[in-house]
Amino acid sequence: MATSHRNSVILLGVLLQVCFLTPTYAQSGKDCRHQAILTGIQNWSDATGVVVTKSAQNRLLGDVEAARQDVQHANPAISSEQLDAVAPQVVVTFLDRSQQNRPSASLPSLFEQYATGSGLVLPSVTDYPTLVINIKPPTPADFVVTIDGTSFPAGNATFRVTEGTKSILVVRGDKAPCRATVKVTKNGPNSLNCSL
Repeated sequence: MATSHRNSVILLGVLLQVCFLTPTYAQSGKDCRHQAILTGIQNWSDATGVVVTKSAQNRLLGDVEAARQDVQHANPAISSEQLDAVAPQVVVTFLDRSQQNRPSASLPSLFEQYATGSGLVLPSVTDYPTLVINIKPPTPADFVVTIDGTSFPAGNATFRVTEGTKSILVVRGDKAPCRATVKVTKNGPNSLNCSL
């Protein structure tokens, strides 16, 4: 894991600890955990230039909750606090490995590995395919990509998305927009070429 990712994860661990020391922990633990994970995803996106769409974030949060419950059920010796503390690191590692086209690890195995400090990580297929928008010319990075009605900051061209049909709109200044529908699959290729 890159140093910037590691530093972000350490800061998120501190955020989680502060969150869970509040008197309303029982009411806000899940919200706090989700906020820390979403912050980790945003930090990862900022560091890599790969945007994780809102639908992919929501699915990832659901998958993280399911994995966390599976690990807690299978290994009661791992406390909720341990799992909460490592959740952002688990997500960042999951995204890193899948983005680098390396075998990813399942979320439950990553939780067990980070919560216990050991364990074998088994490979699995990523559920968050990459969608690349190839813009010609690529500079200046003044184009804006909109996926399923959500616009992203100018210059972003690589996205982590969920599978399925995506409605894409790319605009650049006074140029004619590029509109397309892309069927995103796990195996790809998931790309769109736009000349603007």
